[in-house]
Amino acid sequence: MDDGAPCHKAKTTTAWKNEQEIRILSWPGQAPVMNAIENVWNILQQNMAKRPRKPSNKDEHVATVTEEWLKRRKRPLII
Repeated sequence: MDDGAPCHKAKTTTAWKNEQEIRILSWPGQAPVMNAIENVWNILQQNMAKRPRKPSNKDEHVATVTEEWLKRRKRPLII
C-alpha cells in the first residue's frame, strides 16, 4: 500500500512492483481521514503561520517548529 506520492508512481518503481506481483490498494495521498499525522502537520503549519516573526534561517526554523511541537504535545489533539 502506498499513498500515490510521485516517488511511489515512478516508472521504475511501478515496473518493480509489477515484476514482484505486488498489488496496490487505492489510497489517497495525504488524506487526513486515513493518516492522522496529516492533521498534526496541518495544525503545526497553521500555528507557524500565526507567529509574528518568521524564522530567517534553518536553525531558527528548527527551533520554532520544535517549540510549536512541544506546545502541541501539552494539549490533546481534537480533530
